[in-house]
Amino acid sequence: DDMAAGVVRTATRLGISIPGELSVAGCDDITLAQQIFPSLTTIRQPLAAMAEAASRALIKGSRGADRNTGLETIPGTIQVRESTGPAPVHA
Repeated sequence: DDMAAGVVRTATRLGISIPGELSVAGCDDITLAQQIFPSLTTIRQPLAAMAEAASRALIKGSRGADRNTGLETIPGTIQVRESTGPAPVHA
């Protein structure tokens, strides 16, 4: 999100319309994402669920269970805000 906010800031200074000419998205859904203009579309990571999964794997490993816990997928969600839109139409 920090880097995406920098893109928004620089594009605005250069006169590039967001999202009219350029869509920008970030990752992490930090507070800044809602505070800038236009507000930033971002991917929200389920940090609590990720921490719980990591804790379960650590506890399982500490009890002598197979340390190869495999792969666990924990989906994130996209928070669509003002910084993204349809692709511009070029004549």
